[in-house]
Amino acid sequence: MIVVVLALAFVAQTRAALVASPYFEGETSSFRYTGQGQSNGSYYVTISVDFDNPIAHQGYLDANRQRGQTLLSRYAMYPLPLQITFATPVSLQDARILVSEAHVQVDSFAFVGRSSLNHSKRGGHWEFGGLDRTIPGTQSMDPAGVNGEQLVLEGVMVIHGTVADAAGLASLLADPRIYLVDTSEVELRTLIAQRHQSEVASKDLTISIPSPFWNLDW
Repeated sequence: MIVVVLALAFVAQTRAALVASPYFEGETSSFRYTGQGQSNGSYYVTISVDFDNPIAHQGYLDANRQRGQTLLSRYAMYPLPLQITFATPVSLQDARILVSEAHVQVDSFAFVGRSSLNHSKRGGHWEFGGLDRTIPGTQSMDPAGVNGEQLVLEGVMVIHGTVADAAGLASLLADPRIYLVDTSEVELRTLIAQRHQSEVASKDLTISIPSPFWNLDW
């Protein structure tokens, strides 16, 4: 009986070791982060901020604004990863002009809009890749085909990508249409290399950045 119990315990421990994914977590003065190991050996890292908390919200804005100014230094390494959140939706054409003038390489972006049936109901639509494509003005909010509800797109609200140089970053920081130039990924990659070196050595990191656009009045 003892042998059987020990064998079962060994199997349970072995199974747990195989199932459990590598994981790390931490925090800074302005955000928390978690890193989850993926089946391909990479890590998916998520930054978390409670934008419903006014103190946390403002603290995150302030930290990014301060970091943005620091990254204008000639010692900063470019290109820099960043995420842009607009104060209100901007047209696709205006977004294209902005990223061209600021030397931003776009990886993904989000449109926002409102329901065709209920104007108070807001929605978002993400696209991966650059802005140089035709985007339909409406997206279905009714996959089951019940009522034909459409998301009527009002404009681009979030852009994720990289900025090529300090001049481009400076223009983004000074643009009154932009609510937040988020450079948290720059700080987080440095912290992960310092704090979690053994876990992430030679591993690819995908970092998910939050956006406060749902909390804005648009």
